[in-house]
Amino acid sequence: NPMAGDFDGSGRVELDDFFTLIDHLGLTVFTPGFDARYDLNDDGRVSFDDFFLFLDIYDNHRLDP
Repeated sequence: NPMAGDFDGSGRVELDDFFTLIDHLGLTVFTPGFDARYDLNDDGRVSFDDFFLFLDIYDNHRLDP
């Protein structure tokens, strides 16, 4: 079961994952290239809601690796 926010499978939530999320920002289930891994709140789109969820995950992972 992959860790939320660890998009590259490194076992850590890092800046590389952040930049990958940014690359997917704005995509929806109807957009070519949409990947549900980046839709952290499962609403069918990669939006600022997912961005803020990622920041929480990143911060928690940074504080408790």
